[in-house]
Amino acid sequence: MSTLSLEHLISLDFGLKVAVACLTVLTAIVAAGSLYVGRELDQRREAESVRVRLESQAAHQKAEAADQAAERLRTRFAPRVISPEQREVLLTVLKELTGTVKVIYPSDEEAQMFAQEIALVLTAAGWHVSTEGGPSFGPVFGFLIQVRGDDVPSYVGVLEHGLGKVFANEPLARQIRAFAGDERVRLQVGMKRQLSPGDK
Repeated sequence: MSTLSLEHLISLDFGLKVAVACLTVLTAIVAAGSLYVGRELDQRREAESVRVRLESQAAHQKAEAADQAAERLRTRFAPRVISPEQREVLLTVLKELTGTVKVIYPSDEEAQMFAQEIALVLTAAGWHVSTEGGPSFGPVFGFLIQVRGDDVPSYVGVLEHGLGKVFANEPLARQIRAFAGDERVRLQVGMKRQLSPGDK
């Protein structure tokens, strides 16, 4: 038989029940705490993921902006060239009606090289072309077509159309004036117009 008295057994039973109740409460507290900590960790991880993603997007946008700025600078200061596509379009237009023209360029290396390219395309299209370089009176940008007298040859319109179609961003003007020499039509190829940072 047990040596414990009835009073001791009652006390032990009560203590065990209290212990079970305490363990149940503690288990509930641990479960609630674990749930809270888990949710908090998930929120912190999501917030960190969003922060990293936003920083990555911002860095990518800055890199793109820097590339675009560098490209604008390269375009702004790069010499003018005639691409194969531009050459084909210009040839097609200039072959519609050929003529005779003297290509004039200033004492500027970039303008000279570009003028020579223009002259080569004109020649390839069947035009009679001569070239001449030297100082100009005041800066000239883009193209200036000079015609002697009021009787403007029809091929001047073809020349204007071709240059305007291929080099839409270049200034293009026609001038009726008297000038030395035997030619009736001059194409003055001016210096490259330096675009401002806001220009496209």
